[in-house]
Amino acid sequence: MEQKGSLLSRMAALFATDAGTYLASLFLPGVLGIGLYLAMLFWLTSPGSQGTPGDPLSIWRSLSVFEKLGAFTGMLLTVWLPVFLAARGICKIAASRLLGQEIDFAAVLRDGVRFLPTAFVYSFIIGFPSAMAFAFLVIPSILVLALFTLVIPAGIVEGTTLFAALRRGTQLAGREYGRSFLLVLASAASVALLLFFRQKIFPYDGSTDASATLLRVIMIYVPTLLLMLLSNICFTLLYFDATSAAPAQPPVIAAAGGS
Repeated sequence: MEQKGSLLSRMAALFATDAGTYLASLFLPGVLGIGLYLAMLFWLTSPGSQGTPGDPLSIWRSLSVFEKLGAFTGMLLTVWLPVFLAARGICKIAASRLLGQEIDFAAVLRDGVRFLPTAFVYSFIIGFPSAMAFAFLVIPSILVLALFTLVIPAGIVEGTTLFAALRRGTQLAGREYGRSFLLVLASAASVALLLFFRQKIFPYDGSTDASATLLRVIMIYVPTLLLMLLSNICFTLLYFDATSAAPAQPPVIAAAGGS
């Protein structure tokens, strides 16, 4: 693909062209993510729980083996399922624009619904090793995540199956790994700063008040969604850079949703 300006300038141009469509595509994944997070939080801090409210370690120790398994599974889905659904919509819009195809928002929504089972599987295939790496250090988790940044664009543009998209995306990521790593690192650092400032502005006092909890979640979740939006536009551009595909003569985006 012909290079026209830096990655960030191309990302900004793509975002400006379809800003409203990108933002609209985040609504349902955002609601899903906030809903799942609040459900998990209220379950773990419910009156029947044995742990000390506001103390995650105490709450975790109070859970049975099956409850711990359920909590871990629930948190994986809470974190990753909305992320992959949002990424699918963003990458589909960006890829359609780059390929010179008409952007149909209703088609983007339908594609997201069809992608839901794949997003569920990706939450474990990608989310689990990332969580394990994060349990040791932040950087290993970022190294793992950078391997998968082109999986969703590959699945959209090439219409491959779930595992074929994983194979193709990780193969292409090797060609753009440096820039992918820097994008993931910058995103992680930005979220860490958001968490730091939220703690300074609105410190957690152990309260389980629903409105205060919702506000604390939104303060992080909304800016994080916007960061993810811009990052996934960049990942779509990196896919085209990695494949050197010319937008004028593209492979057709799979109408059936693919992976």
